[in-house]
Amino acid sequence: TRYARGATMAFGRIKSSLENGGSAITKCGFCIAEHPNPMISDSISKKYITNNGKIYYFENLKPSTKYYMRAYATNKDGITGYGDVIKFYTLPKGNVTYSYNNGGSAAENTRINNALTQACNLFCNLTSIKKHFEVGYGSGTPTADCNYKDTPWMNVGPKQSYQKTGTIMHEMQHGLGVISYNTQWCGSI
Repeated sequence: TRYARGATMAFGRIKSSLENGGSAITKCGFCIAEHPNPMISDSISKKYITNNGKIYYFENLKPSTKYYMRAYATNKDGITGYGDVIKFYTLPKGNVTYSYNNGGSAAENTRINNALTQACNLFCNLTSIKKHFEVGYGSGTPTADCNYKDTPWMNVGPKQSYQKTGTIMHEMQHGLGVISYNTQWCGSI
């Protein structure tokens, strides 16, 4: 029953004997469909990430759409069993964009543009947020920073370790008002 969904993605976590090293189960994961009885003949999860076990996921789902998903496990005899059906709606697709001044070196600009593109893709596919960010290279910026306005302004400094997707997403959260500066600077985070 553990799942999460975004605009074009859905995630699910299951426990089976295969996940725990058992040999009776040969395949397991999730199946998904737009009708109320998803089967492995519809669409199955083939991708997963590992975080305290496997988290299976689907990509390229339709935004704002009703889906049905359930876990499945197939044993060595080819018999498939199914878990309970979970009904959910994907979110409307986000539209997070950026403009970058390309003020750093060629290598810095490539890293920053790649991180910005990846961060925007994640926000667009996992949320329904709509926001444009103005981004500049700041040679005097020790890390990265972003303000909270209708059109947020983000500075990314010269340290390569801060020119990454995780940092950009963190700064975008400031621009979205998810992480406030007061909380950050008072030492409570």
